[in-house]
Amino acid sequence: MTTPTRRTVSNTLLPPLFIADHLALDFINSEFGVHPDRIECLNNDAQVFEWLRRAGIPVEVAELPRTGQNGELLRVALALRATSRELLLSRKAGRVGNPSALNNVLARGGTYQEIIWGKAQPLKRLQHRRVATPEDLLVPVAESIAELLADGDFALVRKCESPDCTLWFYDRTKSHHRRWCSMAVCGNRMKVAAFRARHRAQ
Repeated sequence: MTTPTRRTVSNTLLPPLFIADHLALDFINSEFGVHPDRIECLNNDAQVFEWLRRAGIPVEVAELPRTGQNGELLRVALALRATSRELLLSRKAGRVGNPSALNNVLARGGTYQEIIWGKAQPLKRLQHRRVATPEDLLVPVAESIAELLADGDFALVRKCESPDCTLWFYDRTKSHHRRWCSMAVCGNRMKVAAFRARHRAQ
């Protein structure tokens, strides 16, 4: 997987947003905004690992590969995100995309199960994921992207209607009328703008 050209973006202390109602879209949304106010949530390996933790992906700190070069996890994450965005746009537009880079990450998936059974605890079955390289850490994200592309209802995969917002979401509302990435941010702002425009027209 090749590394995408890194654009100049704003660094921020803001945590990444998890408002898309789908892991794959939250990953794509880890870069958002319009230049020069574009926000990059993944600036180093530690921030990628923290994103995975916040996303609920069960990866222990001890499993973080130590043999790779510093910055390798970031490089792989940015390349996967760029590929995911291209595939999303192709799927949304009804075009054919090239999933080879995504397939390369998917092929690294390796899980195994373990039975824990002792006198002091009930029997339970655990599932572990083998982690030997930075790509391995990102396999659950790649699997979510593949699930979205293959099985998602793309009528419900939408971009926020605010003209200066770049965030995507999966509309899981009962009425399927969600228009904004967040009512607390773009929704209220656009409603206020529409209200003012109506009053100016009167």
